[in-house]
Amino acid sequence: MFTLLILMGCVDVMSKNMLPQRCVALEKGALVLSFYELLLLMVSHVKESLGIELQVHYLLILVVFLLLLVLTVELWAPEMFQLWMMETLLILIMGSWLIQAGFILYRPVSGYPWDDDDMNDLMFVTTFFCWHVMLVYVNNCIEGGIILMDRELPPRFLYSKEWQHLTMFTLLILMGCVDVMSKNMLPQRCVVLEKGALALSFYELLLLMVSHAKGSSGIELQVHSLLILVVLLLLLVLTVELWAPEMFQLWMMETLLILIMGSWLIQAGFILYRPVSGYPWDDDDMNDLMFVTTFFCWHVMCDALCLFAIYGFSYFWHRCYYSSLKMMESKEAPYHKSTPEPLYRLLQEIEQPEKEDQAPLLAKSSPRDKA
Repeated sequence: MFTLLILMGCVDVMSKNMLPQRCVALEKGALVLSFYELLLLMVSHVKESLGIELQVHYLLILVVFLLLLVLTVELWAPEMFQLWMMETLLILIMGSWLIQAGFILYRPVSGYPWDDDDMNDLMFVTTFFCWHVMLVYVNNCIEGGIILMDRELPPRFLYSKEWQHLTMFTLLILMGCVDVMSKNMLPQRCVVLEKGALALSFYELLLLMVSHAKGSSGIELQVHSLLILVVLLLLLVLTVELWAPEMFQLWMMETLLILIMGSWLIQAGFILYRPVSGYPWDDDDMNDLMFVTTFFCWHVMCDALCLFAIYGFSYFWHRCYYSSLKMMESKEAPYHKSTPEPLYRLLQEIEQPEKEDQAPLLAKSSPRDKA
């Protein structure tokens, strides 16, 4: 692996300094070839890994695989700025995760090795990876990195929207950590704690989104308003669930609203930053504003149909499965059916000593003695 990286660097140096004209295709081709071989080596490297080591390497393979896809597309679009950004982010994530992997596998910060059989350790490996992705993304999408205040007098806060995004990501990560602790670290699972943390996180998320949309207008304001509507409804459902955690209708409503929120967030990214038509939406065009709401309604219908399709399939599958299982049990019952005679005999043996103990008492209190 090290030899591949060194050779890749040598090709870059030769293309930039030794050739009469720089050959970008040669650089990209060598980079792609190196990462193809690197991916194959890493896949074979993890064949005998288990537990924490396997989880660490799987996440690293995921980053290398995504980077390989980006580099392959760059062979046909070498001047595309978005691909450069994705390549830079993935290389930074890979580098930072390699450093973190060294600490996890060989030099744990706590001084104690990670436990391969502990589900909490396996889950926190993935949590740390998500933190790496989040920090690299936030720090590299802003020129000069994300800072809180400037150095002028009086100091002013900077990058308010980016800090709000970072706070939202942190809320969701902490919410997942509470779920992991409740299900795996506490002596008994505390559903009220999970629901309370979920409701509290969405209360804060709603406040952040309301303030996040204050400086918006036109299409952006419409998109955020519809998202705020979904979060508000989800918050009401989660609040009611604190008093009725076992209510099936609330589970269905919560699932549907989370589906709508997730799908609408993806759609919002395409509307605001990557329109499918290639042209930005017009804030002054009433048709564009109306079609934002139309697309939202389509999302609601599609998500509801998806939810009911999954529920219907699961219901009929379980019904058919359990009916076939009962038929199999009924066919096997004559061969395994046990008669109740041993239990009846055991009850008779227990009742006989009780009757024998009660017989002298009845004899003492007979009518002849009373006479």
